[in-house]
Amino acid sequence: MEVYGNVLYILLFLLAALAAFFWIWMLIECLTQESSEGNDKLAWTLVILLTNFVGSMIYFFVRRPSRIRMSTNQWIKQHCFCKKFLAPTFSRSRC
Repeated sequence: MEVYGNVLYILLFLLAALAAFFWIWMLIECLTQESSEGNDKLAWTLVILLTNFVGSMIYFFVRRPSRIRMSTNQWIKQHCFCKKFLAPTFSRSRC
């Protein structure tokens, strides 16, 4: 019975370590990549700090994909390689 208890403690420790790593990763991601425009950075930082793992999960699934999508669209508009390489009808609709 003690062997199962020790294995359980090790698994719980690994789970807690992974959760802490994920929490720190999302906090750093928010502080370095979130725009300072408005109060977005402050609000998301407080959400992640005050709700710990749950807040980092919310940020990961709700805000992070939309922020990445926005930054990708901005990059495409700035560089707009499709004008050079793609057909004119497609490039007008995308760029």
